[in-house]
Amino acid sequence: MSLVPSGSNVGAGIANIGGVVQDLFASSGDKAEAAQYRQAAQDAQEAAQFQQILTGVQQTQEKRALTMTIGSEQAGYASSGLAASGSALDVMRASTQQGALQQQVSAFQGAQQEYGYEEQAKSYDAMAAAADKASEGGIFGAVLQGIGAIAQLAGPVAKLLPLAGA
Repeated sequence: MSLVPSGSNVGAGIANIGGVVQDLFASSGDKAEAAQYRQAAQDAQEAAQFQQILTGVQQTQEKRALTMTIGSEQAGYASSGLAASGSALDVMRASTQQGALQQQVSAFQGAQQEYGYEEQAKSYDAMAAAADKASEGGIFGAVLQGIGAIAQLAGPVAKLLPLAGA
């Protein structure tokens, strides 16, 4: 009688142990991936906040430039002895409209950029959640394979136990 059990159960049990190790390493990798996605989501949220601030600064700069342009036009008309009427008012009105249009374009572009960053953050959050689920699935798979390995090795090991007492 051989002291080493033979049969497919031992091989399958050892294979299941290998599967347990593989699933645990995969789960660990999935957890690391989820952490990276969470960091990317946080970075995208911060970029959205920076974009919002940048848009406000750009609009302030544009408003200041418009005020300077209109002031310069008014000073030019006054130094030339022209009254702020007729064509002079038309030019200042056109400058004001152009400045307002530029501010609207900047606001739209800033909001569009901010929205893009927020959508990117949502996407990264979803990928992090998926990686977390994959990690949980890997752990669950490892537990099941571990149970399978124990069940497959229990029979051959039990056959050895009477020999240990003899």
